[in-house]
Amino acid sequence: MEHNNFDSNLARTHCMNFGLIVGIMCSISFLLAVYARGSVLVAQTGNILAIMAFITAGRLIRRYRQVVYPIGFRQACRMSILTYFFASLITAAVQFIYFRFLDHGQVYDQMQQLLEMPEYLAMLQRLAGESDVKEIVSNALNLLLNPAQMTMQLMWMNLILSLILTIPTALIGITGRKK
Repeated sequence: MEHNNFDSNLARTHCMNFGLIVGIMCSISFLLAVYARGSVLVAQTGNILAIMAFITAGRLIRRYRQVVYPIGFRQACRMSILTYFFASLITAAVQFIYFRFLDHGQVYDQMQQLLEMPEYLAMLQRLAGESDVKEIVSNALNLLLNPAQMTMQLMWMNLILSLILTIPTALIGITGRKK
């Protein structure tokens, strides 16, 4: 049962705090994935942390429902969207700092190494047909790999993923006992 005296400003404030927590978790996950460099354990730790960020968002919304206000599914969806939006902003800031000041072209070099792998070239050749795959991908890399564009691409990807995760997060948030 949803009440009419829902305080959206209070909910938004909580979503900012939740987004900060989830954003820090996602940022650490990103940094672990980037700095794994062949260490499977570090890379898997980053993946587990990303999954835990999703679960944490749902549990934080559930805690809000239990302690602050007994929200329903629709309000849990709104809180989930806001939480992921704020988390995406935090993560985008960390990613921009990484690509602008710490990367020094490592992502570009990894993409170039990937292009030199025969299996990858064969797969791209099958997809592209008669086109010169190496030239097309090299041109795309040169156009798209500056820090701002990389950050924007990742931020849009995070926002799209957030929309997909909104309903499962809201479902986690409304389970359990009410206030």
